[in-house]
This record gives sequence, C-alpha cells and structure tokens, in this order.
Amino acid sequence: MLPNGTPLLRSCRLNVLDESARHARFVCEPLERGFGDLLGRSLRHALLNTIPCAAVVGARARCGGIEASRFWMRELCLSLADLALDARAPVFVRIEAPAGTVVRAAALARPGLQALDLARELCVAEEELVLELWIEPGHSMQLAVKRDPLTLPDGAWPVDAFFGPVRRADYFIERPPSGSSAQLERLLLDVDTNGAVTPRDALRAAARALPPHFAVMLDDERIEALPEVETAPAIYEQHLFASVAELEISVRAQNSLHQARVDRIGDLVQLSERQLLETRTLGRKSIRELHRVLAERGLWLGMRIPDWRRRVDARQGSNA
Repeated sequence: MLPNGTPLLRSCRLNVLDESARHARFVCEPLERGFGDLLGRSLRHALLNTIPCAAVVGARARCGGIEASRFWMRELCLSLADLALDARAPVFVRIEAPAGTVVRAAALARPGLQALDLARELCVAEEELVLELWIEPGHSMQLAVKRDPLTLPDGAWPVDAFFGPVRRADYFIERPPSGSSAQLERLLLDVDTNGAVTPRDALRAAARALPPHFAVMLDDERIEALPEVETAPAIYEQHLFASVAELEISVRAQNSLHQARVDRIGDLVQLSERQLLETRTLGRKSIRELHRVLAERGLWLGMRIPDWRRRVDARQGSNA
C-alpha cells in the first residue's frame, strides 16, 4: 500500500510488438512508479545470464600438416566466439577440409548438436585443413583469458564462450508528462536472440528463473517444486558411468588412475591436466593417451558435469 493509503496495483498487461523469430519488443503496463525499473533490471539480468545454450570453448587446427599460425587462429577464435549452437551435452567435432574449401557452420552438424546459422562462414582452408572444436553447454559467458588452458588438450586455443541465446536485452521506462497527476509507468523490453529460442520463450525462461531466489522470504507451501534438470543423452551417460578400465590406454596409466581412485570415466573427465600431473605417476605421454581415447568418445579433460555425485549415488541406489 502506498503512503496515501492507495493499494498497489497487482495486475498488468503484457503486449508484444514487432515480433519475429529473433526479435521482439514487450510492453508491460500499467506499473506503479519505480516498478518498471525493478522489473526491467531483474529481467534483463535473467535474460542475459540464466538461459542455457551451447558455445565453442576450444579450437585446434592444422593446415597442410602443421599447426595453424597464431594470426590464423586468432581470426578463427573471433569467428567462433558468437557462433549460435544448440547442444545439451559436451560435443567434440573434427572437420577435415581440402584446400580451397570454405568451412561453414553446417559442417558442425552432429547427433546432439545443431548449428543455427548454417551458412555462417567459419574459415577458409587455404591448405588441407584439420579443424577440431570442443563445444559445451552453459549459460552466461566465459572469457578465454579466464579459462584454465590445462582444461583443454595440448595445442588447443580457448575461445570466448557466449553461452546465452539472448544477444541483446534492453529496457526503457515511459512515464506520463511532467505535471501529470498519474503515478503510473510502463516498461518496454527489447529482446534479440540467436535463434536457439524465440524472444517470447526467452522471456518466459527469465521470468521462471527469478521466483526461486525469493523462496527464503516466502512460506514454503507457496513455492512450487522446481522441475528436474534435464539429463544428457543416454549414449553420453553410458560413457560417463563406464569404468576407466574400458579405456584403451597403457597399463602404467591404468595403474596410476587406480592409485588416484579414479574409477569412472565421469570422474576422470572432470580433472584437468594439472590435477593429473600432480599425481606424479602420470606423465605427459599418459595424458596424451587419455586425450586420444576421450576424444574418440566426444569427451575431454576439464569438463563440467552438473550434480555428478548425486547422479552416481542415484545410479548405485537403483542398482542395489
């Protein structure tokens, strides 16, 4: 209730203007003075930071049988930074292209991975090209300089990863002319996406992300249960829960992993090269072996697997 005794508005309208597959302007009205900025700031942050999508996190290339030049790799990383992708699990992609070929995003198509801008040019193969990309799902963004280089294989370049599908979210507040007795305002919200989701779906997802943060301030009975996090595809799960004994690596490497109590592939891939080297029984040669056998399964060292221990415990409980 306002100081003068007038009750606060508890309902408003949401209209959609200039809507397309990747852009929309939303208008929310009427709002009490100050609530437009409150909603605008909250929704903008949620739109840019909470909606999951996929991005390239690392790249490695060989041109004519030798490593690509630093200049060529810089240009490639810039091209990959805002590439629009849709994937629910980490994916490893290897592309081989003959000299003179224009490599486009359509070449990334794999089961579980969708490139949204198929005609997008990634690079030009001036010589015979072998391009390797590491792709992860995530949200918000992660700059290349913030990523531990040891979480990627030797020779791989970290890439600025823009995970979120929302490319732009701006809001504006419109108020009555100065001198008007009306104390209402309206919120205008512009949303641009990369095509992985529509602006309307992005706004719904952002709105759903906000209520759980107020749970501690409300009665538990008034908070609906959150849906379970969607799990990765079955083939991905099968690799993670498999024993490291199934990996075709040397006996020395197997013994080293056993001594370090690394039993499952899922335990292994969450370790970085630095952590493995700290065991002192694994050398660079053994780590190269691990990179090779993991890449064959679309996995790599330094991966992030949400709720891994909970999933392991749940699987053991179901098998008991």
